[in-house]
Amino acid sequence: MKKQLLFICLASFSILAAAQHQAYIDIGNVRALVNSNGLLFHDTATNRAVFEVPKGDSLHSIFASALWITSMHQRNGLPHYSFGYDAYGYSDFNVSDLFKPGPVDLINQQRDTTARFQRLWKIDKDTIDDHISNWNQPNYQIPTSILEWPGNGNSNTTKILAPFNDLDGDSIYEPQQGEYPLIKGDQAIYLITNNFKSPLADTGYTFVRDSIAPWIIIDSMASGTFGYTQTEVHYLIYGYNSTQKEIANTVFVNLKIFNRSNKPEDNLKDFNASIFTEFSNGNRALNFIGTDTIRNMYYGYNCGRTGNAPTLPKEFGAQGIKFLSIPIKQSMKVQYNGNAVQQDFEFPITVRNAQLNLWKNGKRLRSGGNGFNTCIDSTSEPKFMFPSDIAMPRDSSHWSDLYPCYQDSNLVNTPDLKRMIGTPNLPSQFNNRTSIEFDYAYVFAQDTGGVVASVAALQVATDSVQAFYDRNRFVRINENTTSASLELHIYPNPASEEVFIETDQKLFNLELFNLEGRMMSQFATTKRLDVSNLSNGIYFIRISSEDKVGVRRLVIHQ
Repeated sequence: MKKQLLFICLASFSILAAAQHQAYIDIGNVRALVNSNGLLFHDTATNRAVFEVPKGDSLHSIFASALWITSMHQRNGLPHYSFGYDAYGYSDFNVSDLFKPGPVDLINQQRDTTARFQRLWKIDKDTIDDHISNWNQPNYQIPTSILEWPGNGNSNTTKILAPFNDLDGDSIYEPQQGEYPLIKGDQAIYLITNNFKSPLADTGYTFVRDSIAPWIIIDSMASGTFGYTQTEVHYLIYGYNSTQKEIANTVFVNLKIFNRSNKPEDNLKDFNASIFTEFSNGNRALNFIGTDTIRNMYYGYNCGRTGNAPTLPKEFGAQGIKFLSIPIKQSMKVQYNGNAVQQDFEFPITVRNAQLNLWKNGKRLRSGGNGFNTCIDSTSEPKFMFPSDIAMPRDSSHWSDLYPCYQDSNLVNTPDLKRMIGTPNLPSQFNNRTSIEFDYAYVFAQDTGGVVASVAALQVATDSVQAFYDRNRFVRINENTTSASLELHIYPNPASEEVFIETDQKLFNLELFNLEGRMMSQFATTKRLDVSNLSNGIYFIRISSEDKVGVRRLVIHQ
């Protein structure tokens, strides 16, 4: 009874608290705005960029960044397109702000609009450390940021929302008993959004089947259906007060996507989750873009140029979006300019097409030039936009935004507003009542030596950020985390070629970790795992389904 009263009091206190819809990550060398609907680094009220690094110099390297998710599957015998994205006000079809603050009402299968969840939560590690040391001391007052932490949902949502240290194991967040939020970094912002709405009418788009990229979308005829991905998304956005410049210049993101539907028809197939970024780098109109496939990163850099001679204002640098836990599998340029070829991301159709490396007219991305004309290789089908390193000597395979045409150095691309998506290699099957998780980072670097020097500095910085992430990854894997109600068996063990999974869960997410806690791969509801490419050693298999988790140790002996 005492715990129930405590939970009610905490909920009432939170409802009365002033809602926060915006907050800044302002630790280290960065000042970056976060919105409660998941739109990052953009102030919609003023239509201004707010990603200042180094903070205090009034220069911004990102204008906006957001999550884009799509899926193609069957419903009622027709192809069904599910989508969720944010175009920060550019859409003419009222679909630019599909994510709303708050979790999902699992019982009624709708958005939960409880007042205490219509916000975001900011907290510092120093505050948590002080609470850990003093929570049971006389006259200690628990800070609001700890009291209001959304550790628990309500009776209609999932029971545990934001992570916390559950000291007594009762799944109830009790800061008065010494429990505290679990975060990463020295400062963090937590937010919960959802894309949960009723299905749209059974009219949609014409879908064309393709052997390489299934379900190319070409126009708006009524031969399919479309709707929303019915997902709940949790962001932990954090930074460090580090003396290491590369870390101080970086904003980290841990992203968890939950399929909260209770209907099998909402199992998402051909699923893609991309991170969209519009670059600024001091001047939105003078940007180039590229992809570093070795470093799992796409990036933008400022480049005013006269003819084919690149120049770079000394105060501008290069901004990267680096995937830390999952390799990048695709990158693509997107625009908003009404061009018949380049993507208009106001349309849900072209959001999907961009994830398939297709231009607005359905034509494929080609190597060379700007990707659709001028010195292109018409036989190529690249997965990455501008993948060549501008710091390396050019050869016949070179293709970058700065040097687009190896055959003719006088043919150049024009610096412009540059927007891009990068898509990590996530499971293509995303079933209801399961989740997907990945980490990425916004990394900034600059060098007064010019364009090439700044991109080279970004390469060094991202290597440092990856090494830092690997050393500090917050993953604790042990077999004691198995829920009492979850049955999990794996065999053979030791194994050399494949492993079979037996569980009482019908739908689940499976993750494979090495002994150091690094995620090797993740899958949706698979009961057979190929391990023939793994080195000898100890690994862990973890499955999760709703609030149930199971872990088993796996020994590989080739």
